[in-house]
Amino acid sequence: RISFDFNIVGTMAFFDVDTQRKTKKVSSFLFYDLIGAPVETGKSLLEFIDWDIVINIKKEEGFYRAASGKNKQEICVVGKKFAGSIKSKKSFIAIASKHKKVRVVYTNKNRVDILTELGADPFPGFIKNPVVVGGNKVVCLPDWKQKKQKKQPYEKSYKQLFLGDIQDINAGDLIVHVLHGVGRFDGLVTRGHVGFEKEFIKIDYRDGGVLFVPIGRLDLVHRYVGLGVKPKINRLGKRGWATSVSKTKKHIEQISDSLVEIYNTRKSSRGFVYEKQGEFDAAIKKSFPYKETIDQKTAINEVLSDLQKNNPMDRLVCGDVGFGKTEVALRAIVRASASNKQTLFLCPTTVLSDQHYITAKERLGPLGIRVSLLSRFQTRGGQKETLGRVLRGVVDLVIGTHRLLSDDVVVPFLGLLIVDEEHRFGVKHKESIRALKKGLDVLSLSATPIPRTLQQSLLGIRDISRIETPPTTRKPINTFVEFFSWKRSVEIIEKEVLRGGQVYFLHNHIQSIDYYTDKLRGFFPGERVGCIHGQQESKTLEKNLLAFFGGEISILVCSTIIESGLDVTNANCIIIHNPQNLGLSQLYQIRGRVGRGS
Repeated sequence: RISFDFNIVGTMAFFDVDTQRKTKKVSSFLFYDLIGAPVETGKSLLEFIDWDIVINIKKEEGFYRAASGKNKQEICVVGKKFAGSIKSKKSFIAIASKHKKVRVVYTNKNRVDILTELGADPFPGFIKNPVVVGGNKVVCLPDWKQKKQKKQPYEKSYKQLFLGDIQDINAGDLIVHVLHGVGRFDGLVTRGHVGFEKEFIKIDYRDGGVLFVPIGRLDLVHRYVGLGVKPKINRLGKRGWATSVSKTKKHIEQISDSLVEIYNTRKSSRGFVYEKQGEFDAAIKKSFPYKETIDQKTAINEVLSDLQKNNPMDRLVCGDVGFGKTEVALRAIVRASASNKQTLFLCPTTVLSDQHYITAKERLGPLGIRVSLLSRFQTRGGQKETLGRVLRGVVDLVIGTHRLLSDDVVVPFLGLLIVDEEHRFGVKHKESIRALKKGLDVLSLSATPIPRTLQQSLLGIRDISRIETPPTTRKPINTFVEFFSWKRSVEIIEKEVLRGGQVYFLHNHIQSIDYYTDKLRGFFPGERVGCIHGQQESKTLEKNLLAFFGGEISILVCSTIIESGLDVTNANCIIIHNPQNLGLSQLYQIRGRVGRGS
């Protein structure tokens, strides 16, 4: 296992694939490509072998040998270097005359004939130093005329902006002075009269400019964070830095002004009033299979009350995962449809949009409300047909992902916009929809709203409804943190499956998710085990998803694609593998996938 600290190798160790525990640390390991294509093809080590999820490394006579499980290909992992170096034809002949088995590893295919004439055994690949391979004592020598390797492209690593400690930066690093701009850090210097010396940070600027900053004023200096462009060092005392700062401020003001203008239009009249409560409202309320909680009733009343006002609605419904925010949205959709207005229901993921589509068809279909889905689950022809129906006004509710933000989506009678999992969308996404039409009613739903949205709600720019009471039949979710083991996982899944439940097994690593799926199929040959992740083909993803909704799949191995909105009342157990790799908000949302049944 090689652990990286950004683009630098941090630690290397052998580990047990089942317990994931390190068994032995190593300080160095030499991988020599003695079976692959020349280095100029650009292939990496992992592309030379059809690697399995697990690579078996065996020790033979002091040498390590790594074998892939599928086709038994092997690659030598050498623990010994060969004493000596090869820099010319003469040094090659001297080494070759002392050993029986000698191979020359080349990177330039034009050298094959020359090496063969010298009596060498040419072999494609790349090594830097002579090595002895395997128990046969084959000496492998690098060609003394190797092709030069291309320099690795620069990869930017993100670091903390402000300097907490001067040890955080090295001489030559780019830093930014608040007043004078981008310069190059040139270390610490001591200046001042004898007995009154002080330490200063030395910053070099273009054309020989030098600035000394007292060590006590680190607050004036922060590290340079670029945007992928080549950094430009400023001139000391010139107006270049001030001009850059001024341009940035103007750009921020333009964005702020456009946002303020959009929010000011919320004070103007929308131009029409929605229908008052009617038989559709009573019908949707009657079809709700659960008893409304106090907070849910309050939120529904507040949303419907907003739709009766002259000003457009801009409300955030904030409630815990599974507390019934979607039901509030459905009541608003019914009111909009009764008033001959179309609704856009924006979701962050394909899985969530499909879930909402199924729910909306089930609940709203009997009321005559026409629902359509716009996502990658559809073919291009299906999407084109849906867009045409929306344009003609024969669709009341369109549910979809970011696809709804495309220029070809035209909704002529748009009245209501609902944004689910609002925290998953950027500012530009949300404001671009608001800018489509003045007087648009906006309803945002989120369990973990972003600070900007929360701040707007607290300041009164947006209205907020909180759902804090859980459904009456809801039981608390028990959370356990344990070291991973297959034995414990099998026990948990077995118990849940025997009582007729379904289980999520979350493993958020697509390259190895098939391994875990096959492993679980081996443990539970009598149960159907499915797998879903974001890189699956649309048809396969939809098929497995619907099978899990329908109870056909008992164990679903998945990535964080299930994070948003998946609602399966029969699934009351989730095993999260490697939770330390996920964020707190993610874990909170994922935890909310279970405990939704009575």
